[in-house]
Amino acid sequence: QHQIQRTPHLFKKVSGNPASQSKGTESKFLKEFVNLKLIGEGAFGCVFNAENVLDEWNYAVKRITLRNKTDKEVFNALREVRVMAQFDHPGIVRYNSTWIETPTQEDIQRLNDRESLLFGPSKQMHTVMGNTFFIYIQMQLCKYSLEHWLERNQLSREASKMKHWFTQIVSAVEYIHGRGVIHRDLKPSNILFVEEDRLKICDLGIATERSECDPAKRIELDDESELNDVPDRTFNIGTALYMSPEQMTWDYNNKVDIFSLGLIFAEMCLPMAGKVRSEVFSDFKSGKCNKVLLPLPSEMIAFLQWLTQLDITLRPTSTEIMQYFARRKEDVRVSDSRTTKQKFEKLKIRDKKLKKISDTITDKEVEEKTIASEAFQFPDTKNWLEMSLEKYHKTNPTEVAPAGLIHEIRAELVQMEKKMAKELHDKRRMLAALEK
Repeated sequence: QHQIQRTPHLFKKVSGNPASQSKGTESKFLKEFVNLKLIGEGAFGCVFNAENVLDEWNYAVKRITLRNKTDKEVFNALREVRVMAQFDHPGIVRYNSTWIETPTQEDIQRLNDRESLLFGPSKQMHTVMGNTFFIYIQMQLCKYSLEHWLERNQLSREASKMKHWFTQIVSAVEYIHGRGVIHRDLKPSNILFVEEDRLKICDLGIATERSECDPAKRIELDDESELNDVPDRTFNIGTALYMSPEQMTWDYNNKVDIFSLGLIFAEMCLPMAGKVRSEVFSDFKSGKCNKVLLPLPSEMIAFLQWLTQLDITLRPTSTEIMQYFARRKEDVRVSDSRTTKQKFEKLKIRDKKLKKISDTITDKEVEEKTIASEAFQFPDTKNWLEMSLEKYHKTNPTEVAPAGLIHEIRAELVQMEKKMAKELHDKRRMLAALEK
């Protein structure tokens, strides 16, 4: 169960007399959190890295300062709480609890003293002025933002990793849209790394409900009749650089988030300096393709143009983007399967060729041995015959071998020598051809 007070009670609490809260009550934030580190600061408040004294775990604690605010402004300030409390998705920063404090001057002084000691002079120095109160939002602590990662990695980026990260972001946006909510301020600084390869969306402070969504999926509000003066869409809310063209008007829907996703993905795929990035984004908002994008694959450029279509009816939904990536993954799987089969067939052919070469080498070795043996044996045979004739003469000096027989033997030896020489020559030529 999220530790959040119901909306109407919050309105009554914070819009009433601050003195209605018991004076001297110690600040929950100062009591339950230590080792404060300021990790973010803006117009609406600041964010601390704070350790909880009970579980000794570090959290991100956002503190929003409100003074003399109306119910409508309180409603807007609590928008992030109402949205985060009902979200449960691995791609969205986890919400823990929220509470409101009406500080005394003593609390303010203690807070200022602690912050000055830790951080030096701060924009968030406080004084008690009228109906002043703090809204604290305790949530999951992340490591760093995508904005910081992009700034630190200005060289070429691995396309497969960028697609993997972007798929995580789109999955979270699909969940947000499925709940009937528009983020309206998607940008790299609102996308955080909880681990080296896991990203989460944060800062849902200006998220709004879509009236055209399924009522069953809308964020439920207690006693919405009290808030009927709060518009479904707020005019010109968001960061201008990543804002879609139609977001400058009243007429827009969740496709504004898709346009922002297109700009974010372009920045992820291609390192861009500040001025170049502004020019590229400006061209997207005019329906043009900046030449800076030309080094990207044509399919990638077409994908970016799809996400940044000026006609919102041609711009995809977050679900269609996820389906696109699923199809691409399946295409790659099928392609890999075909490639593997082709490689297997090539290996079989190669093995056959290797066996043939191996057999040829074996035959060659046998032939070489045969030739060497024959070439070695022939002179021995010739010498043996010559020695036999000579021995015959020595042992039988008085007898003369028939002249015809001796002539025939020697003539046969000459023919044998010529024949052997020719055979040796032919075999060596054949082996030389095999080597080629």
